[in-house]
Amino acid sequence: TFYFTAVIKKQATQKTEEFNPTPDIRGLRVLVCDDNNSSRQLLKDSLEAFGFSAEITSTGNEAIEILKQNRDKPFQLVLIDWKMPQMDGIETIREIRNNSEIPYIPAIIMVSAYSQDEVFNIASKIGIDAFLLKPVSYSTLFDTIMQVFGKELPKRKRAANRGQQLTKEMTQIKGANILLVEDNEIN
Repeated sequence: TFYFTAVIKKQATQKTEEFNPTPDIRGLRVLVCDDNNSSRQLLKDSLEAFGFSAEITSTGNEAIEILKQNRDKPFQLVLIDWKMPQMDGIETIREIRNNSEIPYIPAIIMVSAYSQDEVFNIASKIGIDAFLLKPVSYSTLFDTIMQVFGKELPKRKRAANRGQQLTKEMTQIKGANILLVEDNEIN
């Protein structure tokens, strides 16, 4: 058990970032395939916040079956984890690309907690459209999806600029000991 006191001031103004896809991809159908429940749900929530329609699955085999079954309303994008039991992301992507029963081959973004170097060479040979390293931020996910679909990225202030504006506040906590308690490894 531990106790602490934190004095926190309310920020005077707060700029909210809006993630608005272009009209032609609003409602984009996205399939998320990840064996980690937390990752799967975080990605789904993020996608729905962007106005996309997202479904989730936990295995490569399930993802392939879902893609086969959705002939009338095909998925335009798949977000897939690399390391999964039974059929990993690489094998699943190969099957998606080569399966004649899948009527529409979606764009594919591989998401992994492992180093990009380990998998990027293999994944690029089988045709992924982008690679994201976990944990994935809202802005990185949104920007990557926009790039995959050839859309212009929104102009936003970068985190570095926001950090420079908080120089005074940062000096007040410089050298502080910070205890982080979290049971979710991704967070």
